[in-house]
Amino acid sequence: MQQQESCGTQVICLQQTQASQHPHLLLFSLPTPQTAVFLQNFSEPSGQNRRFSVPCFKESLYVANLAFSICADVPAIGRGILNPVAPRLGLGTWKAAKKRTGSAVLAALAVGFRHIDCAPVYGNEPEIGAALAAWSGRREELWISSKLWNDAHRPEDVQPALLRSLADLRQDYLDAFLIHWPIHNRPGVRVARSAADLLPPEALSLTDTWQALEACVDAGLVRCLGVCNCSLPRLAALWEEVRIKPGVLQVECHPFLPQDALLDFCRDRGIRLEAACPLGSGDRPLALKRPGEPVLLSHKTVVSVARKHHASPAQILLAWGLARGTTVLPKSVSPRHLRENLAAQAIRLDAEDRAALAALACGWRYISGGHERMPASPYTQTWLWEQ
Repeated sequence: MQQQESCGTQVICLQQTQASQHPHLLLFSLPTPQTAVFLQNFSEPSGQNRRFSVPCFKESLYVANLAFSICADVPAIGRGILNPVAPRLGLGTWKAAKKRTGSAVLAALAVGFRHIDCAPVYGNEPEIGAALAAWSGRREELWISSKLWNDAHRPEDVQPALLRSLADLRQDYLDAFLIHWPIHNRPGVRVARSAADLLPPEALSLTDTWQALEACVDAGLVRCLGVCNCSLPRLAALWEEVRIKPGVLQVECHPFLPQDALLDFCRDRGIRLEAACPLGSGDRPLALKRPGEPVLLSHKTVVSVARKHHASPAQILLAWGLARGTTVLPKSVSPRHLRENLAAQAIRLDAEDRAALAALACGWRYISGGHERMPASPYTQTWLWEQ
């Protein structure tokens, strides 16, 4: 490792520290936070160096698919990156009541959270924005993501939707912007209540929507693009068709639904898999629940492993997700639970624990989308999760 000085900024020239089984994936070590890092872009024939900042990142730096993950100067991003600095434990904001959202975000920031996962359909982005504006820390320490809702998939609607989220969140740019569902609502329809509120899948191309997102990256409005609730065939097709590759996949993921095939695909391509509903989303609205569904947090195996580690079942589920290399996004508005969630990072599951939790895989999906229950809906469970 060679240390240099450039323009008054400490610069660390990193060497590869561990060979990867995949030739396009490299692992580097980051010696100090708050540095500017130069990495060799091995994917370019010219071998030229690119520069990006690495704020508050204290663990290994996993740089994947360098053809798409190394950007030009920050904050003028403009290239679409798999930014490696997103903290692996984030704050989910779905189901956070408006009146409690602001205080919850400030409490999360106070105890150490730096990754805030948002969406306009959650109905609380203005409250999150007010909390972020009141926070005294630096923007560069944060990873803030939002999502494109189903009524804004037409290319001409993409940037206006992003700009609304930026205004509500009081930000100049987002770290990630994700397509929330591959489902098209008719323009102006926020919540689809019948098949008449939906456009058929073939009415709009996911690639066309993505190209409009790429223009937002080029404009410096967002650093990284991704998708949520996306099947493996759909993600693989998108990967092959687009200029700026997906850097994030957010899907439901927990021991009942470990998403092994999707996780393998993401690992091979340097896509970060974010685990939504890592605790089983037991507090979601009753209308989204099915009779007799299993409760992940009270499963005897989860409880047993928790007792072994003198931890809570929630901490064990978060530790399981972190141990697999995924980002986990639990929601909490309680300062005590926020601290407990962060403490899950210190739990080390042994082989016996991992085997016991792996045995829980049964394909149970808590968040199905619900569109299959609409008569004549074109969005069946098979279409959503298998095609």
